[in-house]
Amino acid sequence: MAKFEDLKQRLRETAEVIGDVSIDLYKRAEEKTKILAKKAKLQAEIASDKTAVKKLYQEIGKAYYESHKLYPEPELEQNCSDVTAALERIALRYEELAELRSTGDAPDGATDAETSVWDEDGGEAEADTPEDKSDV
Repeated sequence: MAKFEDLKQRLRETAEVIGDVSIDLYKRAEEKTKILAKKAKLQAEIASDKTAVKKLYQEIGKAYYESHKLYPEPELEQNCSDVTAALERIALRYEELAELRSTGDAPDGATDAETSVWDEDGGEAEADTPEDKSDV
């Protein structure tokens, strides 16, 4: 019977050790989960702020271009002329699109959806004229 009592005692001790280890593992896993969640939240907030800054930079750049395109600062002269050239190419392409659409025939049997113009947000543009695309 002593052997049975000894076995019971060892089993109790083993169960206690297993319980303590399980609790410790649970607590460590809980802490790691909290840290990972905090990291993910911070990364999402950083990405959101970067997006906001990028949009603000674009708005500043557009405002600068619109107010200084004829007489830009020397260090921005090339950038302004590049924007002007790109806008002129866009206008020519809109004209070409209008001409193609006026014929009523889509190239190679393409549908209107396949030849439509997409706006900068990825959605289909409502209008196909440069005057209607003031945010280009």
